[in-house]
Amino acid sequence: MISGSLIYFKEIYGSSLAGIKNDGVWFNALTSKGIWGWLLGMALTGFYVAIYWFPELLGFHADGESTGLVRVFDPISYLLNGNPATQWFLYGTMYTLAILLFGIKFIWKYRHNQYQIIRTLSVMFFQLCFAFLIPEILGKLNPETPYFAKDLKNMWPLNYYFLDQWHLKNTGQNNFAVLTGTAGEDLNVETVTEGGTTGQGVLVAVIDDGLEIAHEDLVENIVTGSYDFLNSDED
Repeated sequence: MISGSLIYFKEIYGSSLAGIKNDGVWFNALTSKGIWGWLLGMALTGFYVAIYWFPELLGFHADGESTGLVRVFDPISYLLNGNPATQWFLYGTMYTLAILLFGIKFIWKYRHNQYQIIRTLSVMFFQLCFAFLIPEILGKLNPETPYFAKDLKNMWPLNYYFLDQWHLKNTGQNNFAVLTGTAGEDLNVETVTEGGTTGQGVLVAVIDDGLEIAHEDLVENIVTGSYDFLNSDED
């Protein structure tokens, strides 16, 4: 796929005269609301639906060894973070690969424009290093810390509001308000995780009318006998 894409981009843009070219954009079935465009849109939408709600369709199994497409990415995942691939690692890898490939395409396409080249290179660099590699490597370097055992891409650098979440770490930030908070008045999460406290063996009671105990993040830790008062059952 990579070599095919590079050959195609080189053929289209690499040997032609420099300059913006949008030949046939309004007449192409893929780019002008044609059948191929609709099919591609539905395929991409289905891929996202599978990632969020049906990861088993991609081969991910939280309670066992993954198969299918997810398993293909296991070697890269073990190399970067020391763990088997998940549907999120699959997505992150494919997204980063797409950014790099299309980056090469646009460098060829806009090679006459220094601004576009620098802009494209910066996008490729920050996606590859800051959004993909660094979070995965941090996870491998800190496997014993629950904080780093999670998908860091949900926090940094893509979630720019993490440092504004005063309940996790209160530094006196104002969080878009007029008044500032009181430094230190938070959940003390950092001290707990740095001390190696994982919560293993601690039983927590949760009373809530919107708790999905069958969720993949909770299901393995739900105590047998948990009760649903709303529906009068244990699911």
